[in-house]
Amino acid sequence: MLRIETRTKLSPEKAIEGAVSFFGPGGYGLTVNAKGPCCVEFEGAGGGVEVTTSADGSETKVELLSREWDNQAKEFIRWIGGGGEGKEPVRGPWQSKEAPPPWT
Repeated sequence: MLRIETRTKLSPEKAIEGAVSFFGPGGYGLTVNAKGPCCVEFEGAGGGVEVTTSADGSETKVELLSREWDNQAKEFIRWIGGGGEGKEPVRGPWQSKEAPPPWT
């Protein structure tokens, strides 16, 4: 189990959209069990991921709890923590190297 957090310049809603694109059916194929404006829960392949966001001034705090998806959670946190700026974006199975991330 991994609990990890970061801050991003993206809004809570955009961060959740990014998580759904990354972990959900169009990404790593996890099932979306629950989704709200500030959180989303995924399940699949014997594990799951919970993503919670909260506005904190001009930034958004993004918290992840991962069970069996630790490497993918770290990959997502690295990208979203950089706000998608100045770093190579996360490359999930849904996109080619030339395509921009779906949540930008």
